[in-house]
Amino acid sequence: MSPGETQAVARLSTVIRAALTTERHSEGRGVVLVSGGDGEVVALPGGWLLVASDDEAAAARAVREAGLDTVIFLAPGQVQGGELLVVEDHINLTGANPLTGPNVDAWGVRFPDMTEPYDRGLRETLGRFGQAGIVAGVPAPIRPGDLGDALSLGAHAVSTGIIHGAIAARHCGLRVGAMVVPDDRDLPALARRIVAEA
Repeated sequence: MSPGETQAVARLSTVIRAALTTERHSEGRGVVLVSGGDGEVVALPGGWLLVASDDEAAAARAVREAGLDTVIFLAPGQVQGGELLVVEDHINLTGANPLTGPNVDAWGVRFPDMTEPYDRGLRETLGRFGQAGIVAGVPAPIRPGDLGDALSLGAHAVSTGIIHGAIAARHCGLRVGAMVVPDDRDLPALARRIVAEA
């Protein structure tokens, strides 16, 4: 992990901790992490926080450093049928992995168990909003043929988000949920709906 990544994790975990110090969020339940943004943190009802970040792996590590144990990723993408997709597994086609380089033992073991990266209970909760399926993570930007290629591999959606964050979150021992949201949907509005029913 580079010094820049370490600084990003420290900065964001400080912001998350500060948001948790408010009386309303002293019993923080978790973080809904949306793709896009530079680490903005917004309080949501029920002890949840909304964090907007382009670096999902650093944000997941910051959630761990802030003392929380649950993260739900919401990321735009292309979904077969155009509906919301609750991620039950993923295929990493990005050509990268956030665990490359020296391991930070305080966060987790060198090779975390990825047999079931997405928490069953969170998948059931998120299942009220969409159908379950597999997402293929691809490099940005999504190209016109990416969804077709992903479908041929057994995936149901493509996204440039979620995958690295989910891997980093599982490395840190976090409970992980995720949804791929068709590009035209409002991610913060969906986050508010989810925590209202969680």
